[in-house]
Order: sequence, then C-alpha cells, then structure tokens
Amino acid sequence: METLVFSRKKADRLLELFRENAPKVLYSLEDCYYYLIIKASPHNKEYYIALDSLGEIRVLYLLSERTKTAKQKKYEKLLLEAGSIFEPTYYKEVSRTVETRIALGRPSYFVMKDASGKRFGEFCLSTLTVPLPINQALLTYLINRLSEEIYKDTKSVNRVKNKDNPNYCNEGKANSRLAQ
Repeated sequence: METLVFSRKKADRLLELFRENAPKVLYSLEDCYYYLIIKASPHNKEYYIALDSLGEIRVLYLLSERTKTAKQKKYEKLLLEAGSIFEPTYYKEVSRTVETRIALGRPSYFVMKDASGKRFGEFCLSTLTVPLPINQALLTYLINRLSEEIYKDTKSVNRVKNKDNPNYCNEGKANSRLAQ
C-alpha cells in the first residue's frame, strides 16, 4: 500500500499540469516514465513524460499524428479493441487490492480519472501480472506505446542509465521532488 501511495502522489502532481476537464488514463513504469491519454475530440491527446532522478520533468511531449506505419495501425487496432477506456464502469473497483498469481517485471502504476478527478481501476503492480488488472488490449497498448517512447527517448539522447548520470530516474529513489 505504501508503494501505491507514493506512485499516486507522483501521478497526481503530474496530472495537475493537465487542467483539461476531461477523463484521463495514466500508466507509468518505475514512477519515472509516463504515458497519458486525455479524452478529446476528434482524437484523444497522448503524451509521453519522463522524469529525472529528482522528480523533475525531463521530457514532456504530445504525440502528434504521424504517418501511419504498420506498427501504428496495429497500436490503433489495440486501442479500438480495448473499448470505452474512459468509462468508469469499464474498470473494477477503485484502488482495490489485486490478488495475483504471477507478478514479474518492473513496477507499474495505472489510474483512470474521470472529469471530476475520481479514480477508477487504480493499481500499482509488476508490469506482467496474472490475472491482468485491466483489459488486455488496453494494457498491451500502454506497455507497447510507453516502451517505444522510452526507447526513442533513451536512444536519441544516447545516454546510459547509471548512478553517474543524474538525468535518469534512479529506481526506488524516494527523495523525488514530484513525490513530495
């Protein structure tokens, strides 16, 4: 539960930057890399956000409409398969404890907030968890999109994640400014 509270605080501080009165879906890895989808018309807004080891925003950009590659079309299909991701009834109980049979991978956090800021489907678990805490198509979409953006981000700056590089998140670092 302590990890959930820590992740929630960081996510809430980040979501405060996006003042649109609209439902939002947020997924993160290691409380450092975030993928945000904000309901908008005619197309949802999707953002990639990366924090540094102090919890400050290192990268934040809106993912623009790009040339439709086969990979992009595959991602869009996954999101369509996921259904109504902004409907509260789509998610299980708010912040419920999820009993898992298998949990592998890096820590992840997920929440859907409606237009009034109420939480739905919130969890803080390992990336690969059985049973899945949310719809498989949505989780696959979020993991794939976030992983792709992390890869592009880390490749483009050509940095190595280590303790000598202060521009990357340190896993488990509790003194993050965003968490305060």
